[in-house]
Order: sequence, then C-alpha cells, then structure tokens
Amino acid sequence: MSNDPAADADEDTPLVRASPPNTLLAAKLSAYLAYCFPGSYGTHASVQEAWSYFELYTLPRRMVNDENGTVSKAPPGEERSTLYPAWTTPQSELKDFGTGVAVYFETLRALTLICLVAGLLYLPTIIYYGSDGYTSQHINTVTGPLRGSLICPEPKWVPCPDCTELEWDESPHRLGRGDGDLIFVLKNTCAPLRWAQGMNHLVVMVFLTVSIFALGFHQKRLEIHYDESVLTAADYSIQVDNPPADAIDPDEWKDYFQQFGDVAFVTVALNNSELLNALTRRRVLLQKAFYKLKHRQALTMPLQEIPVSLEKKKPGLYKKLVAIDAKCRELLKQEFPTSAVFVTFEKERAQRLALQTLEVGQLNVVNNCTEVLETKQCFRGNLVLDISEALEPSSIRWDQLDESNLLKFCERAFTALLSCFVILIGFWLVEKAYATGDVTLAATEITLMNILGPHVFKLINSFESHQSEDSYQASLYWKIAIFRWVNTGIVTILIKPFTDTVSDSPGSLIASVHAVLRAEIMIAPVLHMLDIVGIIKRQILAPRAVNQAAMNSYFRGGKQSLAEKYTNATKTIFLVFFYSAIFPSGFFYGAVALFLTYITDKFLLLRSWGAMPKLGDAVARLSRKVFFPLTLVFLAVMSEFFYSAYPCDNLCDTDDLVSQGNSVDYEYKGSHNVTVSDEHTTWIVAVEVEEGDAVYRFCSQDFLQHLGTLLDVFVQEKGAWMTDDQLSMYYVFGLFAVGVVSVMIFVNCTHDVADAKTEALGGYTTEERDSGESYTEQDRINAYIPQVSSPNFSFPLIAANLSEFDGKYVGWKDPILNYEFYNMRKDVEALGYAGRAPVLSRVHQYAKT
Repeated sequence: MSNDPAADADEDTPLVRASPPNTLLAAKLSAYLAYCFPGSYGTHASVQEAWSYFELYTLPRRMVNDENGTVSKAPPGEERSTLYPAWTTPQSELKDFGTGVAVYFETLRALTLICLVAGLLYLPTIIYYGSDGYTSQHINTVTGPLRGSLICPEPKWVPCPDCTELEWDESPHRLGRGDGDLIFVLKNTCAPLRWAQGMNHLVVMVFLTVSIFALGFHQKRLEIHYDESVLTAADYSIQVDNPPADAIDPDEWKDYFQQFGDVAFVTVALNNSELLNALTRRRVLLQKAFYKLKHRQALTMPLQEIPVSLEKKKPGLYKKLVAIDAKCRELLKQEFPTSAVFVTFEKERAQRLALQTLEVGQLNVVNNCTEVLETKQCFRGNLVLDISEALEPSSIRWDQLDESNLLKFCERAFTALLSCFVILIGFWLVEKAYATGDVTLAATEITLMNILGPHVFKLINSFESHQSEDSYQASLYWKIAIFRWVNTGIVTILIKPFTDTVSDSPGSLIASVHAVLRAEIMIAPVLHMLDIVGIIKRQILAPRAVNQAAMNSYFRGGKQSLAEKYTNATKTIFLVFFYSAIFPSGFFYGAVALFLTYITDKFLLLRSWGAMPKLGDAVARLSRKVFFPLTLVFLAVMSEFFYSAYPCDNLCDTDDLVSQGNSVDYEYKGSHNVTVSDEHTTWIVAVEVEEGDAVYRFCSQDFLQHLGTLLDVFVQEKGAWMTDDQLSMYYVFGLFAVGVVSVMIFVNCTHDVADAKTEALGGYTTEERDSGESYTEQDRINAYIPQVSSPNFSFPLIAANLSEFDGKYVGWKDPILNYEFYNMRKDVEALGYAGRAPVLSRVHQYAKT
C-alpha cells in the first residue's frame, strides 16, 4: 500500500510543489530586501520559495465545492485553494479550525456584546456620578474618562482630635498638624450613595449573571452544532485504556470489535515514551551535526550515522550523540507493553453501539465484573474493557500517553510551587512600579507582564505529562488565568492605600484601573498584531538558513495556545466586573478591548499563526463551569464591599461639634496653617474651621481588614459611616453574592454528579446525530497515527510503520520531504535493532481507501 504520492520517485530527490505567487505584504518586503542585499539575504536558499511554503502550507486556505458551492478548509498544499479573507471570513467558516477555536471566537463576540449592553444599562449611574449633584460643592471638577466614576473630588480638611499618625501610616498625606499640634484629616465630602444607584447596579448584576450563564449554555449548543457539521476521526473512534500488556496484535482487536461494525483502523499504542523521547533527541542532534558541518544541501533522508569528522570539529556534540546512541540501543533491548488502543469504525453507529454496550462504569471495570456483559463482549472472554470516546488524533500526546498517576501528581505539585513563585515575583514587580507614583508606567508593566507571563507558564507546564492536548491546555489555563487575574486586578487593590479608593489624586485606585484598561486597549493589540517573534524568524533568521528545509522551518507560524487566548478574555471581564461598582465606564473599555482581541486574533489565525490542534471542549467547559461564574462571584462580593466602604476615608462622625461648650474641640475654630507631608515632600495648606463644624474620629472602613467576616452582616462599626440606603444595599448585595455562589455550585454540581454517576456506573448517551456517512468516504480525515513533535522539524516524527496504512491519514504533507524522512523506523533500523517484538506502536488500516 502506497503511503506517499511521491513514493515512486527517487528517494534522494526532494518533493517540491509548484509555488503560488507571493501575495502577502511581508513577502514583498522580503523580495525587496533580497533585491537590496543580494549577497547576504537568502544566499543558500530561496526566500521566495519559503514564502510560498508559508502561504501554501502554513497559512489556512479554503476551497469551494464545485457541486454545491460550500466552502471548506483545504488540506495543506492544495494549489486550487485560496487564503481565507483576513477581515471578512464569516464566523461559520471557523468551525473547520476545530470546535475549540470556533467556540472561542463566538465567545469573544458574545462577551463584547455583554459588556457593551452592561455599559449602556449603567448610563444613569455614570451620568449621575459625572454630574455636579454628586459633589458637595455642586461643581464636579473631574474631567476626561474618569468623570462618571465614583471619584470624589476636592476632599475637605476636618478636625480629628483623637487621630494618630499610626492610623494613617498607609496614607500620611491625608493627615496634617495645625497650630498647637491640632490634628486634621481629609474627609471625602461627596453626596452619599443613593438607593437609585444601588438598584441600577443590581439590575446590571442580574443582567450579567443571566448573560454569563446563558453564554455557557450557548457554548454547549455551539459545540454540539460545530461537532455535527464537521466529521472527524473522533466521531468514529473509541479508546481502550486498560488493554492487556501482551495485546499488541491489531488483528486481535479488529476481530473483537468487529461484532459492533466494520473496523477501519486499529492503533495499538505501546508504553515506549522513554524510547520515543530518546529517538527524537538523537534525531535532533544528528540534524544539528549536519548543519554544524556546514552542509548546504538539504537532507532528503534523515542522517542516521554520526559523521566521522564531528569528533574533531564539534567534540561536545559528538559526545552527546555517542551517549544518546548508547541510551537508544539500551532501550531497544526492552519489551514494550500495550498502553492504549484506538479503534476507528467505518460508521458512527458502530462506535456508538460499542460505547453503549461496553461503557459499564469504573466500578465494574476496576473489579472486572464480567457478569455485566455477555462472554463475547468481554475481551478474550474474561476482561471488562475501560473504553471511552476518543479525542481528536491531533490532540493526543503520544510521547506522554503512559505516564503513571504518581509521576503526574509529583509533576503538578512541582509546577504549582513554581507558578506561585512566578505570581509572587509579578506582585513584587507591580508593587515597585506603583511605588514610582506613575500609574501609566505601572499599567504598561502589567500589560507587558500579561503578554510575557504565558510564555513563562508554558515553560513551567512543559514539566508536566499530559495524555492529551485538552488536558495540557486545561492545566495551562489554570496557571495563566490565576496569574493574569492577580496581576491585573487583585494586586492593584492590595497595593493601593484604602483611602485612595475614590480619591481624585493621579495615583488613586480608580485612576490605576483606568490606566490598566487603557493599556490593554492601546498596547496589547498593537504588540499582538506586530507579531515580533514571527517577523524576527521570517525576515532575519530565515534568510540566513543553510538550506531550503531549514529556511522553511522558520515559516511554520507561531505555536498558539487556546488556554492563553481564553485567559485573555476572562482577564478583561474579571477586571471590569471587579471594579464595576466604582468605575462603571469600565464596561465600555472592556467591550473595546474584547472587540480588538477578536479582530486581532482572527487576523493572526488567518495570516500568522501555525496550525493549532483540533481541541474538544475542555477549555471552553473550564471557562463556563469555573472562570466565568467566578467573575460573577467577584462582581457580587466586591460590589457589596465597595458600597459598604463608601466614602472610603476611614472617618466617622463623633456627633460632637466645634462649639464653645466643648473646650477641646473649640480650639479648632478659625484659620489654620496645616503641615502635611508624605515620603518625599512637605507642604502647608490653609484650613478654615467654623463654629458648628463636625468633629470626626478614625474608624476602619477597609473591607480587606474584615476578611474573616466577609459574609457577616454584622461587621463592626458599619453603622457609624453607612447611611440607611447603604445598609440596605449592603444586605441586598450580600444576599446576591450568596445566591450567585449557590447557583454556580448547583449548576456545576448537577452536571458533575451526573457525570460522576455515569463514570462510576456507566450509561453512555450522546446528543449528537448520526450523519450516516462512512469514515473512508471523507476526503480530509486523520487516523490515530503516533507522532512526536519537535521544534527542530517542520512536521512531527512518525512513530509507526508506514507500510501498514495510507499516508493520506497522517494529517499533513511536507512539500519538500516525503514521509520516510520523518519515519522513526529508519532510526530503529540504523541502530541495528533486529528483534521480533515491536518497539514502535502498531497502526493497521483495514478499510480500503
């Protein structure tokens, strides 16, 4: 059976495709640079050919079905195809990029609309906060974007005889000393919060809660819709997780599963991850040796022997190669048991029949309760199989398929500690930036850390073993989301003095939040669109590559993570929701930021990024079950606290007045020169106190000091500064917070309990319809062929025998090199392995193409 269209060609001849014209602006720039620097730009290979490779093989392309006019994603290298329009590609066509990608972009659109509508609903409160009626002087001096926030301009110096410097150590600029050591403090004198603003905020909170939960249900419907509209290998396949160690013959598995329907493919994955990693490492070192020896021609077959001249020219690399050779030969002496089996049926109904029959629950699997099945339904007549619906072939991580649970636990504990350390470093850096007093600088640093941080967590996540890309992305999601939430929203409120919450100073909490939102709109999209790493690779490094294959490797597109993309969205709505009570205009900023994220990510998907694995719903499910509901929890809790803490000046009325009857307080009557100082400067302010003015005392309004009693409605001293309307809003928002948490727990637990019951007791069900189409009738569909990716090669290395299946099911094609170049069987043969036991996973195709 042929595994490559070029199999009849001479193996030493590169497989080259016709090149389309270079239509990208960046390609024309490269052509101009090559014209200007003919001796140094693309000397050893053709830059034009590399750009053609980028357009034809890296970037996604589409083609129109001549029969019905439908548009679908074209396979890489299809010359009849065209690039997707960068700006006008409809949402419906994104389903061909995988369910996870399509749902992500639909989620961005929905969140943009939600933030926009919430901002419009908030207009009455925004208008009131921006009016003269909100300020005690009836002249609102706040200008620009911050007008309409809870900022209280022009605070007043008031008597506070019992106040001490220790009580104001976080904000010393709000305490001053007058003549005779009289103590004055700043009092926020804006109008009290009214019930009307509280009800407006409650309406917005109800709208957001309904919208976020509705978005979750909408996501689920979309996943089913997109999955039904595009047939993939997962729709026809099952995975066996507890195969007997010696069940390495695909024919045995085919004969067993034939009782449910015709079998198209069987993949027997071996427990050989250590060998695969060693062989990959060996191949990478051999490739480096080839380049280090200054060979300019492209390798048409992999280098399999250590070059003799390497020992003298590159002794360090030579020693590494000798060591990895020895390790590989030692590993080849082992016998590798079966770790998992993937069976692909010819029809969807056969897959579903197998799942309905054999998915009997973990309790029966663990105890091997053969009585729950007929004898023929037990493998070898005495084993209950642990089967499940298989994930997409591109999401299987074949080199990590067989790691033990203990190892995974240790890895995750280690990466959790590393992640906490990185978050603490981020906290420290942001604190140092805010210490400069420049909120714009701090906001810029926060934005840059949000861009660079995910790369650090990807490195940390590389220490973990995951059987699937879905699991990897979910783990990465947790790390990046927590980092971005802490870095963007939580750090600011912990660093800023409480009395700066509604202050009109340039460094106030509200001004800081505005600066962060502004940076997210102005800096992040621009840096993403520039794709600086891609420019460096394609315009600087690629033209200096030693041959065409090496040059093409710089044109593979950036590797992206769906988890990182989702955290970018959740970070924005978290920040907006968190501070909505004091900065309601943030909803409009959030809508703009999400819209810009949508258009930039969509553009980069179609013009820059490399192909992403076709993921399932793991990341979207984590968003709707955990992170989106958590934003609502923070919204409710922080609304309760901000409303209860207003006016955020730590002052309570003593009920005493400056009068002749009070000899102590009467000393304040008159004009005073009050000396005020902070860490850097000292200044004097003129203060006028009249008879009958109120006298104040210190009382802590900082809700962060009451973390132990957050849900306790009897917070100490709340009545001393809270109005009746505030108190009512405090109760309502507290009850709302409890309600949101209860709904989140109920919704999640309802599904989780049902899933746990199915997992334990069995009972497979599906909401997807049966298309009735055959697996082999699909023009573009993959099979479960073990592959190991390496950044040193343009395409993955194939860890199976190519002679037992058609190459069209691999899922990709190199325009220069045929599949044999990537075949690990070549490495095994070069190492002199002559054993009969298989050392690479076995893949057998039974259905005719």
